[in-house]
Amino acid sequence: MSLFDIFYRERSTEMKRLKRTAAVCVAVAALCCPPVPAAARGGDGWHEMSGKMEETTPGRRVLRMRDCRALSIDSMRVDTVTVYEIVCRVAARKTAAWAGITERSIGRSLGFVYGGKVVCRPFVHMRVESGRFSVTGTDGRLMRSLYEAMDKRGE
Repeated sequence: MSLFDIFYRERSTEMKRLKRTAAVCVAVAALCCPPVPAAARGGDGWHEMSGKMEETTPGRRVLRMRDCRALSIDSMRVDTVTVYEIVCRVAARKTAAWAGITERSIGRSLGFVYGGKVVCRPFVHMRVESGRFSVTGTDGRLMRSLYEAMDKRGE
């Protein structure tokens, strides 16, 4: 077995562990941030959020929903609650803009608004250059509707 094989196997195991940890963190965040009605200015998509975490007042829209493409939808059980996750990416022409948006939002929240509701409100810790993100929530109908709307708009 070569040194490369050993490194790759260790890296692979570490990535699996990180993915499991991330899934649990996403599930906990989804349980703490259920959908809350909001007067969404500017339509569906990512918005700057103002106020404390308990408040859900979306501010200026920073990325339109039509610039996002849903890649997959999945669900997991956490205790007695089902948490849904939609994995998405922004359009190739918006990847640099998304990196800038996330960089400017470090230390604050962005909120994903759909149908007049703040679906999720993640706290931004770092710049996201890949253009990928996920939207989580516990309302199965809302999440399925969002997935179908994103899939149609993002093509």
